[in-house]
Amino acid sequence: MLLSVHLVPNASRTKIVSWREGILKIRLAAAPVENKANRALLRFLAKVFDLPPSRLSIVHGQTSKKKIVAIPLAEKELSEKLLKNDEMRRADPD
Repeated sequence: MLLSVHLVPNASRTKIVSWREGILKIRLAAAPVENKANRALLRFLAKVFDLPPSRLSIVHGQTSKKKIVAIPLAEKELSEKLLKNDEMRRADPD
């Protein structure tokens, strides 16, 4: 599945902010320098979806805050994992 992600780099900590209209908004503690934010994003999403980071890839938006990430899950499974995830339950009502 392709997941739309809106990334906010240089946050105080990494967390999911919201998931609305098919877009996952994430605050990321990493800086957008030398691909650090992209690598941190993939590691974070791998943890959220309980997958190895090597199974995820950014297919669009390498240098943008708006990214498309390929995740090897069906839409229903992705939604279920997001809703059960601790990060999502602690998300701020944004």
